[in-house]
Amino acid sequence: GDGSQGQDSFLSQPVSLEKDENENFFIGDTVNNRIRFLNKISNKISTLIGKGKTNPNSPAGTFGNETNLNKPLGLAYFD
Repeated sequence: GDGSQGQDSFLSQPVSLEKDENENFFIGDTVNNRIRFLNKISNKISTLIGKGKTNPNSPAGTFGNETNLNKPLGLAYFD
C-alpha cells in the first residue's frame, strides 16, 4: 500500500514501467487500476493516479488518486 517499502507492496499485473531522470519508477498497476510511483531514495511506493475502481467514466475535473482508471496497460514518460 501507499507509504510501504517497494518490496512490501502488492502490485497486481504491473504490465508497464517507466523510469524518470532521477531513476524513480512509474508503474502501471493494471488490475489494481492505479499508476504507482516508486521513489528511488526512500524506496516507498505511492499512488499517483487511480482510486482502485474500474470505471472508464470518471467525472470531469477529477485528478490524481480521485480518478477512476480502467486497467491501465501502458505508460510513457517524457522529461
